[in-house]
Amino acid sequence: MSALNHAQRDHRRGRIDDADLHFVEQTTRNLVEELDVPQPPAEPALRPATPVLGLPAQNEADEVALLMLKQWLDPKRWAVDIASPDLLASEAVALVETREPAAVLVGALAGAGHVLHLRYLCKRLRARFPDLPIVLGWWGADPGDVPARDAMLAAGADRLAVTLVEACAALQELAQLERPAPSTPAPVPAQAGRTT
Repeated sequence: MSALNHAQRDHRRGRIDDADLHFVEQTTRNLVEELDVPQPPAEPALRPATPVLGLPAQNEADEVALLMLKQWLDPKRWAVDIASPDLLASEAVALVETREPAAVLVGALAGAGHVLHLRYLCKRLRARFPDLPIVLGWWGADPGDVPARDAMLAAGADRLAVTLVEACAALQELAQLERPAPSTPAPVPAQAGRTT
């Protein structure tokens, strides 16, 4: 994640060109796709995997970051689908309506140009889906920047995460709030005084 952030920053400052940025993004994507993250032994699933839709905010680097997150999550518990980074906000909203995920994770590397777009996308999603859990992964942002954090949450995100670990924890918390564990039916009491 740090390498992607540095590459984006260097590109904005003119230190690397488009081809260099694409090389870093593609190489990182290849590494992530080949990575086999060992998952801890899990108990048998009591319910289907929770569907999560990942929405990269603007570019391929944002998509690669969401792929990293997908690798971290247990595929028996989470069914993560990642959309194209080329979608307009209206197309992202339409995709959420079609897919009906249990939660949405909007992901973006911290940096210039993302703040307004992230807030706009969160506002559009919240206006259309008032009860949908929305996690905003703002990878590499300053966790001490309280005004920026407050602005993102005010735009409609339920949780803001600046690391993959925080995003996983936020999804877990929201999934527990939205999807309580199935309850076992209470035994039917026997009717008193009745014989067979």
